[in-house]
Amino acid sequence: KISVLLIALTLLTSCKGVSQEKEMVSDQNKNDAKEFEVQKTEAEWKAELTDAEFYVLRKAATENPFTSELLDNKKKGTYVCAACGTPVFKSETKF
Repeated sequence: KISVLLIALTLLTSCKGVSQEKEMVSDQNKNDAKEFEVQKTEAEWKAELTDAEFYVLRKAATENPFTSELLDNKKKGTYVCAACGTPVFKSETKF
Protein backbone atom coordinates (compact mmCIF):
# COMPACT_ATOMS: atom_id res chain seq x y z
CA LYS A 1 0.00 0.00 0.00
CA ILE A 2 2.72 2.47 0.96
CA SER A 3 4.73 1.86 -2.22
CA VAL A 4 1.62 2.41 -4.39
CA LEU A 5 0.88 5.62 -2.49
CA LEU A 6 4.47 6.84 -2.93
CA ILE A 7 4.40 6.08 -6.67
CA ALA A 8 1.07 7.87 -7.07
CA LEU A 9 2.32 10.87 -5.09
CA THR A 10 5.52 11.01 -7.16
CA LEU A 11 3.57 10.88 -10.42
CA LEU A 12 1.14 13.58 -9.34
CA THR A 13 3.82 15.99 -8.18
CA SER A 14 6.16 15.43 -11.11
CA CYS A 15 3.64 16.03 -13.90
CA LYS A 16 4.36 19.02 -16.07
CA GLY A 17 1.14 20.69 -17.21
CA VAL A 18 0.59 22.41 -20.52
CA SER A 19 -0.22 25.69 -18.76
CA GLN A 20 3.39 25.90 -17.56
CA GLU A 21 4.57 25.76 -21.18
CA LYS A 22 2.14 28.52 -22.16
CA GLU A 23 3.53 30.77 -19.42
CA MET A 24 7.06 30.20 -20.65
CA VAL A 25 6.06 31.04 -24.22
CA SER A 26 4.23 34.20 -23.16
CA ASP A 27 7.25 35.28 -21.07
CA GLN A 28 9.49 34.86 -24.12
CA ASN A 29 7.09 36.92 -26.24
CA LYS A 30 7.24 39.79 -23.74
CA ASN A 31 10.94 40.16 -24.42
CA ASP A 32 10.52 40.24 -28.20
CA ALA A 33 10.47 43.72 -29.70
CA LYS A 34 7.24 44.27 -31.60
CA GLU A 35 7.16 45.85 -35.02
CA PHE A 36 4.00 47.78 -35.70
CA GLU A 37 2.74 48.78 -39.12
CA VAL A 38 2.16 52.36 -37.93
CA GLN A 39 5.30 53.99 -36.50
CA LYS A 40 4.89 57.46 -34.97
CA THR A 41 6.60 59.37 -32.21
CA GLU A 42 4.72 60.28 -29.04
CA ALA A 43 4.67 63.90 -30.25
CA GLU A 44 3.07 62.86 -33.55
CA TRP A 45 0.43 60.83 -31.73
CA LYS A 46 -0.28 63.70 -29.33
CA ALA A 47 -0.71 66.15 -32.21
CA GLU A 48 -3.06 63.80 -34.07
CA LEU A 49 -5.29 62.62 -31.17
CA THR A 50 -7.46 64.48 -28.70
CA ASP A 51 -6.20 64.51 -25.10
CA ALA A 52 -8.69 61.79 -24.09
CA GLU A 53 -7.84 59.61 -27.12
CA PHE A 54 -4.11 59.99 -26.46
CA TYR A 55 -4.34 58.88 -22.83
CA VAL A 56 -6.70 55.96 -23.60
CA LEU A 57 -4.94 54.75 -26.75
CA ARG A 58 -1.29 55.46 -25.93
CA LYS A 59 -1.08 55.51 -22.12
CA ALA A 60 -3.53 52.67 -21.35
CA ALA A 61 -5.92 54.93 -19.47
CA THR A 62 -9.63 54.19 -19.40
CA GLU A 63 -12.66 56.37 -19.56
CA ASN A 64 -15.05 56.45 -16.62
CA PRO A 65 -17.59 53.61 -16.64
CA PHE A 66 -20.83 54.27 -18.57
CA THR A 67 -19.68 57.73 -19.77
CA SER A 68 -18.88 56.93 -23.39
CA GLU A 69 -21.14 58.41 -26.03
CA LEU A 70 -20.73 55.06 -27.83
CA LEU A 71 -22.21 53.04 -24.97
CA ASP A 72 -25.57 52.53 -26.68
CA ASN A 73 -24.17 52.48 -30.21
CA LYS A 74 -25.76 49.61 -32.15
CA LYS A 75 -24.44 50.43 -35.65
CA LYS A 76 -23.52 47.45 -37.84
CA GLY A 77 -20.02 47.13 -39.24
CA THR A 78 -16.39 46.77 -38.29
CA TYR A 79 -15.04 48.92 -35.47
CA VAL A 80 -11.53 50.24 -36.02
CA CYS A 81 -8.79 51.77 -33.88
CA ALA A 82 -9.32 55.53 -33.61
CA ALA A 83 -5.58 56.12 -34.00
CA CYS A 84 -4.49 53.92 -36.91
CA GLY A 85 -7.65 52.46 -38.45
CA THR A 86 -6.76 48.84 -37.71
CA PRO A 87 -9.92 46.67 -37.50
CA VAL A 88 -10.59 45.77 -33.85
CA PHE A 89 -13.89 43.83 -33.85
CA LYS A 90 -17.15 43.42 -35.77
CA SER A 91 -20.52 44.58 -34.51
CA GLU A 92 -21.74 40.97 -34.40
CA THR A 93 -19.27 40.24 -31.59
CA LYS A 94 -19.88 43.42 -29.59
CA PHE A 95 -21.48 42.57 -26.25
